[in-house]
Parts: sequence; C-alpha cells; structure tokens
Amino acid sequence: MHRGFLIATALCVLSLGLAAQSARPTIVVAQFTAKSGVDWPYDFQILQKETVAKLQLKLKDKAVVTADASGASGAYTLDGEITRMYQSNNLDVHAGGTSSNNETINVHYWLVDSTGKKVFDKTATYITGATGSFSNAQFGTAGPMAKDLESDLASRVGGAKIYSER
Repeated sequence: MHRGFLIATALCVLSLGLAAQSARPTIVVAQFTAKSGVDWPYDFQILQKETVAKLQLKLKDKAVVTADASGASGAYTLDGEITRMYQSNNLDVHAGGTSSNNETINVHYWLVDSTGKKVFDKTATYITGATGSFSNAQFGTAGPMAKDLESDLASRVGGAKIYSER
C-alpha cells in the first residue's frame, strides 16, 4: 500500500512538472548566416551554441531554449544575418597618436512564431575593440562582437511578449 502511494505521488509530481514545462514556449536558435558578399571569418556554430547557453541562463524557467528544431512544433525561431562587416581605422590621440583597427558589424535578427509572424525584427551595429586586420581575426571563435550580440539577444527575447503570466 505504501509503495503504491509513493508511485502515485511520483507520477503526479512528474505530470505537474511536464505540464509546467509544456506551458513554457520553446525558442529554437537558428544558426545565423552572412549576407551574400559579406566576408565573415568567425564560426557561426560557436555563435549559435553560445547564444543558446546565454538564453538558457537568462530565461531559465520562462522558456525552453534549443538549437534543435526537430520535434519543436509551435516553437519560436530566433534567426539572424550579418548584413555588413568592415574595418575602420581610428587614431587614438590619448594613446600617443597610435591607430587601431575596429570591426564594425551590422546584424539583422528576428524572432518568429510557428506561423512565421514576426514577434520582433531588429538591426543592430556593433563596433568591436581593436584588431590587427581581418587576417588576424580570431578564427574558431564566435567573434569579438559575440558577447554584446548575445546580451542584446537575451534582453530582446527575454522582453518579448511570448510568455504566459505565472
């Protein structure tokens, strides 16, 4: 009798946990791309993984965040494109007149629901710290603008009107 009660209780707790989880929206983070003609030296897969991790941390109990679109019916999709990337040379008078190269990156990103309706659509510009040149780019990384972009994405997705009130 005692064992049957424990099993029934465990099943109730499990079903309540699954019901709470299913009430959370699923957000699929797609792998960003670069617009045709944009030379992108960084790794989009790493950017995707880091973005998923940042969103999971930020949204904890509000949403299920994944990079895997399979089996995610009714999910929201976060997608984006690097639309422009160029280097600018800034003369730093405070550092004795030395110059440094900065990367300026324009990113267009959006969140759509399962019907394709846009929840938000944003374009942002990021100016990174000094780099030597594109040839000195940090290959095998998400790029120097990744942390700023991931923070912006987390704020924008976290503030989207897709969550049920608890």
